[in-house]
Amino acid sequence: MNTLLYSWAFLFITIFLLTILPTGLTQNVIKFSEFIYTERPIQSNLTGRQPFIIDIGHYRDGQNTAIIRTARESFDVGINRCFERRLLLRIIHENRSVIPINFDNIEEIQDINYCYVNAVKNPIGIYPLFDQYILVTYTHATNTADNTTFVDRGVVLDWSGKNISTLEFGPSFLNPGTTNWIPSSFISININPKRGFLRLSGVSGTNDFEWRQYAYNGDGSFSLLQSDKNYNIGSNTFQATVFATLSGGYAIVYANTTITSTLSNSLSAQFTANAGIYAIILNYNQSYTSDPIILHEMPTPNLLVAFTSLYCSVDYANIGHICILSGLSANNTRIITPTTTTSTTPTTSITPFYIKVRYAVILRTPIVGQIINFTFNLYDEDNRQFKYAPLTSNLVDNGYGNLNVDTTYPQKGISNLALNTEEISITFHDRVSFSYSDANLTIYQRINQTDIIRQLINAKTCSKCAASDKVITLDVFRCTFNDPGGQYYIQMDNNFIKSSEYGEPMLGIGSNMWTFQTGNVLGKLRLTTNGTLYFQKLNESEKQDFFTNIINELVIIIPTEDRRLESNKHNQIDTSSDELKILISLSIIAAQSGDKKNTTSIKDDLDLLIRNKQYTNISTGAFTNYLDETYGFQKTAIVVFLLVFAVATLRSPESENFAILQFGIAIFRIITVTAFTFTDAKGIQALYIPSVVFLAVPLGFNLILAFSILFMQRDDKFVEWFARYGRSATLFALLAGSSIDILLVLKSYLMKFEIFNAPFSDKSLKMIFWGSCADVLLADIPQFIIQIFYLLYSVEIEFLLIFSLIASGLSVLSNLLSKLFFIKFKAYSPYLSTLYIHHAVESNDSDDFNDDKKIVEVNKDI
Repeated sequence: MNTLLYSWAFLFITIFLLTILPTGLTQNVIKFSEFIYTERPIQSNLTGRQPFIIDIGHYRDGQNTAIIRTARESFDVGINRCFERRLLLRIIHENRSVIPINFDNIEEIQDINYCYVNAVKNPIGIYPLFDQYILVTYTHATNTADNTTFVDRGVVLDWSGKNISTLEFGPSFLNPGTTNWIPSSFISININPKRGFLRLSGVSGTNDFEWRQYAYNGDGSFSLLQSDKNYNIGSNTFQATVFATLSGGYAIVYANTTITSTLSNSLSAQFTANAGIYAIILNYNQSYTSDPIILHEMPTPNLLVAFTSLYCSVDYANIGHICILSGLSANNTRIITPTTTTSTTPTTSITPFYIKVRYAVILRTPIVGQIINFTFNLYDEDNRQFKYAPLTSNLVDNGYGNLNVDTTYPQKGISNLALNTEEISITFHDRVSFSYSDANLTIYQRINQTDIIRQLINAKTCSKCAASDKVITLDVFRCTFNDPGGQYYIQMDNNFIKSSEYGEPMLGIGSNMWTFQTGNVLGKLRLTTNGTLYFQKLNESEKQDFFTNIINELVIIIPTEDRRLESNKHNQIDTSSDELKILISLSIIAAQSGDKKNTTSIKDDLDLLIRNKQYTNISTGAFTNYLDETYGFQKTAIVVFLLVFAVATLRSPESENFAILQFGIAIFRIITVTAFTFTDAKGIQALYIPSVVFLAVPLGFNLILAFSILFMQRDDKFVEWFARYGRSATLFALLAGSSIDILLVLKSYLMKFEIFNAPFSDKSLKMIFWGSCADVLLADIPQFIIQIFYLLYSVEIEFLLIFSLIASGLSVLSNLLSKLFFIKFKAYSPYLSTLYIHHAVESNDSDDFNDDKKIVEVNKDI
């Protein structure tokens, strides 16, 4: 019972600390679900008790696959509990399906493994590896009555329960000078599971410990890679653990205490003179034991601290790694010390390892031998007590399995990535740089349940990779995303990038986390002149049948699956043709499991078949014969400004990307309004002269204002910027004749290009703001009113009128709403330079970078 209470207490403390210490854990409310799985007994249930879970493990596969070990108690031997003598494992998938594994080789995993040792030690360990492999560790004996014959072993099982391979680790640990058996080993799977694992164990009959690195050979087998011993720890209270580091190696962390004591009761000095946390860092395939480094020492002489537990892992909420240590002082005060490897000062003058320390003190009030009260206090490095509260905001999980990732391009889960995209990017919450390690970023395409590598980018050799502040950008081949409707995912190894501030390796992105899909091919076909005449004679029902029939014929001619071709059954006149010809819509749907052709192959085949119509079955089909061989199959165009706006927003969310949309609207408006003024507006003479006036006057006003703003700037930074980009600035000034707001594109830091990083003064930005307000009154509103009058009084409504109405309406709406928004929320206004951080170009020279950083921070405050 005491063990159970202790376990629950430690579990509560660990969860509590992991909850309050990080800056954020999840963006959305975590939703739990439950399902019922009936566990049927394998052997006679001697105690009549229900089965319960002994151990839980998880795969790092991005699929939320878990392994649990379950069992029923068979009987008690003193304080030790024993279970039915079969290894019962359950693979639980996210979709609630369960795969049972019942391993009952009692000759291999003997009965000595199914009872706890000394009430707390469980001889069996369960470690999910990768794919469908599970490592099970246990003890085997040639004579189960003789502890000196005990040997530690491991077996690799697959999900069918098949024994894939076995490992022999060496003699099981016996206490020095005795034959008392105490299983004493730790196994840590490498941060990249296919690189193997490390085993840390006590050397039987000594105070030494031994570590062994194992490498994966393939086909589920492992072999010893490197090993070494550490001799005579010589401590009175000792806790150790091992964990995989982000650099691809391992760390052995241990807490040690030397006996000294004092009667002091101060909570600010609970630790002994030589108590501390230390680490031994092992690189992958390292053949020797490194010298220990100090993570944290407790130098103040005080009461003896007996360390009771130690847990370390990657810090998933911040950067680096974290350890949580539990200790018990002589006055029954439990002390919890979380230690992380992210700080700005070294722990001692002799080690470069960076840490941050927090600790909790739990006071226990005993009455008649029973604990009835807990007092929980938290202290920082300076022994100052601080408050804690449940985390309800500042939640940062964006679904990439890495809390440091803010967003990506392409975004996770999109289904319309543009074909032949040549650039991807990742935006983090902290400043990053490339690690220049052997870590890879790999782009996969999933075809028929098989992952195909489309491109591999190495951090050390990538020549077209760039890191800027919190964003990394990587060029990819045009052929990487060339399959319309293709299912892709991008995996980034740990230590592909590192923290710019601390130099610490950072977490990557696991498989099947950053998933997305390229869009279907939206295209069009053109009918011949005869086909057009035939189509026009059809009624609406017959036109619907025409689309169905032509798709049915094409499916056979290509050939492909029925579901691969679709149409929304739209049609329109092709205005680019001198003859009367109709365009009809046709979409090619993404390939699914079992499909023979990808979308690109169908597109290319269809175009080739139509263009060679006289030599193919296209000419013999009752409906395909109406297809124009000079046109073939062509993809549908995309609205450019909306696409650029979307791409820029995803790639650089901190830029003023709204300027792109404003730019597109302004150009769209000036083109359509000019065309309307000198064509349709002539049809109603009363509207023609006002149309010309309200077009020419604002145009001249904006041009004068734009060039005045450019040439009135005297700031040194602007002069330097204008010297480099003066021609482009002049071009934008000319375009600003359509809308003075176009000048804001020059300071938008668009796509992180320095040309769009103009340091305008406050005066200039105010002139742009008031000029934009005047433009609304002189151009937008009058032109919109003129077009409405034309719509009311014209005999025939032309397409040009519709487009100009849409352009003017969008311009009026966006200008008015944006002005009201920026007046109310000044923090987002592009018209205020005090709210604008000038993005200086980063230099390779560290001193220059520090100078730039100071420049950046000058105008940061609101």
